[in-house]
Amino acid sequence: MKKIFKIFFLIALSLFTSFNLNALHSINSGNDGVILIESAGTALGQDATQLHNKFNGFEDLTKIKFLDDFEDAIDDVKIIFNTNPSLIDAWKKVIGRAYSTDVPFFEKLSEIMEPSVLNKLPNGEADLDVIIAALVHPHIGASHTFLKQAAEHLDDIKHLVTNFDGVEGFDKVITALKNPNFFAQDGASHLLTKLKTLNASNVAKLEGKIVDADNLAGICANCLFDIQLSSGKKLELKSYSESTIGNISGSSQFKNQFKAYLADADNMDEFEYVFNSKKIGDNSTLVKDNFKTLFQQNNHSIYDDILNTNPNSTVFSSVGINTKGQFIQAVNNTGHDLYKFIDIL
Repeated sequence: MKKIFKIFFLIALSLFTSFNLNALHSINSGNDGVILIESAGTALGQDATQLHNKFNGFEDLTKIKFLDDFEDAIDDVKIIFNTNPSLIDAWKKVIGRAYSTDVPFFEKLSEIMEPSVLNKLPNGEADLDVIIAALVHPHIGASHTFLKQAAEHLDDIKHLVTNFDGVEGFDKVITALKNPNFFAQDGASHLLTKLKTLNASNVAKLEGKIVDADNLAGICANCLFDIQLSSGKKLELKSYSESTIGNISGSSQFKNQFKAYLADADNMDEFEYVFNSKKIGDNSTLVKDNFKTLFQQNNHSIYDDILNTNPNSTVFSSVGINTKGQFIQAVNNTGHDLYKFIDIL
């Protein structure tokens, strides 16, 4: 029966260039929302030549896929796609994907496909195609504990491309978005969330070496920061779960990167660790307690490590710590300014 319907519809849509709809309709957006056509009467007599031409330009299999996605609400789709035929081009990029019926996703994708945005990508549409093909992080359907809705994720990408294309390191963020690894995209998504809170004129660089020096004993010379502000302050974005935060003191990679931040800074205001509130809520106590454990390891050896690496370091003295005894006291008080580099977004 469906095949008969599809064949009939293919013939019908090929013949008609306008739609005659007389009722209210809605289409599930895949985003816990509904796109409501307030009055289908506004579509009466609309010239559907653009939609007609686009549809007839499809190969037969593509026409069938279009009907597979939209036949249950085909009147609404005709209105939506006729009003904005460019959505069809967006839909064609996700045929067969979970996003193929998510109209808000098409709408946002079609905005990115506008030349004024698309041409800011290092490789234009080729980059966008890889980004879309690699998508594993954005979510559709009911709300999720930490995943963004797919359309929201695309809006973040549009904001990045529109505002930060001239910032050094922009291409590295695009590369991260093209990586199909879930954790790479999770980190990039958290980075995009932070960028939306910043004015592009206040961002000097995206991704770069924390310590611009080599052969620092016990220090991660090749570790990277995520964002450097024009003031020089470096931001490290951490999209960690509670269990991962609980393991930071046992990770040599994490500790070496943290020591790189301490060794590079003149004071505790020069860097910031930004954790993901969608994963841990506003639980700064969890984060501070685990940094406390890290500070306490091996008889608080991190204090000696930093001063041995850089005897002229003022990072600890900037918060009133001038001896190891004072450092130990500060570590035991998670309300001390020693912990003010911690933020949750």
